[in-house]
Amino acid sequence: MSRMLITTNGVNVTDFAIGSFGNKQTDVVGANVFKQICAKFTACIRQLGGTRAGEVQAHRFFKNEKVTIDAINKGTLSKTNENCFGIKHVICPLDTVVSGYPTQPNMKQEFGTTTHEDTQGFHLHGSLLMNAENKQVLGVGHLNPWVRSIIETDTKTKLPEEKESFKWQNCVQNVISTITNPERLTFVADREADILSLFEYIIRENRDFIIRAKHDRILITGDKISQHFNEVDTCFNKEIELNRTRNRLKKREATLEVKYSQVQLDNTKKNDKSLKIYCITAVEVGDIPDGETPVSWVLLTSHKITTDVQASQILDWYTWRWTIEEVHRTMKNKGLKLEDSQIQDPDKLLKLAMLIFVSAVRVMTLVCSRKGNEQSAKACFSKLELVFMAVVCLKLEGKTVKLKNRYTNGTMGWAAWVVARLGGWKGYDSECPPGPITMKIGLDQFQAMYEGWSLWR
Repeated sequence: MSRMLITTNGVNVTDFAIGSFGNKQTDVVGANVFKQICAKFTACIRQLGGTRAGEVQAHRFFKNEKVTIDAINKGTLSKTNENCFGIKHVICPLDTVVSGYPTQPNMKQEFGTTTHEDTQGFHLHGSLLMNAENKQVLGVGHLNPWVRSIIETDTKTKLPEEKESFKWQNCVQNVISTITNPERLTFVADREADILSLFEYIIRENRDFIIRAKHDRILITGDKISQHFNEVDTCFNKEIELNRTRNRLKKREATLEVKYSQVQLDNTKKNDKSLKIYCITAVEVGDIPDGETPVSWVLLTSHKITTDVQASQILDWYTWRWTIEEVHRTMKNKGLKLEDSQIQDPDKLLKLAMLIFVSAVRVMTLVCSRKGNEQSAKACFSKLELVFMAVVCLKLEGKTVKLKNRYTNGTMGWAAWVVARLGGWKGYDSECPPGPITMKIGLDQFQAMYEGWSLWR
């Protein structure tokens, strides 16, 4: 996706092009809509439009038959591939977010069921790409939004590509075919992706995976994975930080007892070949807070593991999967409020959800840059926005060295420091690092200040 300068109604829309839709004016409107999503941080079309004419224009954009899911994916993937140039190894977390509308049963009659069968909504299976060396967010991978049709309990008669679980392979295929710049690509996913055919496909394509096991699979020896690891000695202990989740009210430290071994999965029922991969088990030991379940992971990977350092790296990369969960959190109640949308047309809301996802990734790019990132901030901000940000930075810096922005001007680390300070972070390293909601508040503040500055200019 080429970077371009677009002007609408005297407002510069820079670096917000989201795809090519066969018509230059449509491209301009799309870029302007996406800029407003990033600036106003909302999923409300009325707020994005600003005026009645702007609201109508935004609705027409999402209703336009040329504005397709494939066209948006092509644009975002192309831009991400550019960001991957010169990077040796890229991590690609995958996950699904469900958006439900329990308070809008009449408005969402054309939508499908969600995980709660009495709630209408849609699903979005997404991916993002990160630099394996420093956790730098490089952009959005393939996005696949859909509305469920009638729930069918018997899926035995369906072809593989007709099943909902095919979303994993569909996403992987599209990322592999489009993200060509990095030398190495590793897909990371949770237990829902424990699909043997997916493992085989990724290995055939000379790519890698780290996937948490859902099944206690049978090995070629006849033992199950759990039985095999009963005979394996503990290799080392590892301290990790656990993110806050629905079942974990706050972040905490955990000590994991780690084992690893090469295993050979029995696949003789489907073909004559067995699948030789590596496996890591990580079980939490020590004191567990009341009401919480201890960590117990079984990770399957195509990466070769022969040392403790390699096993530790695999565990670190697996925890990066939490980044996409933070993206989902930013899309919903605490951020862009996608589940407040009043749109009744599923096709329009699916396209809007894709842009909401891209905007939420923009926030996570800042979150992952809070400890420094030398990537140019032009990946998220226009040239004029960075000029104004330099002025804001001078106002935010204190007199002491600890309150100075120590990162290189114009880099993502530098921009993240400014946005975090505007979001309420005090600037001290001893403080809890700023999260996505702090960054969201900071972006709101920055965009409001920038709009005022732009009008003054």
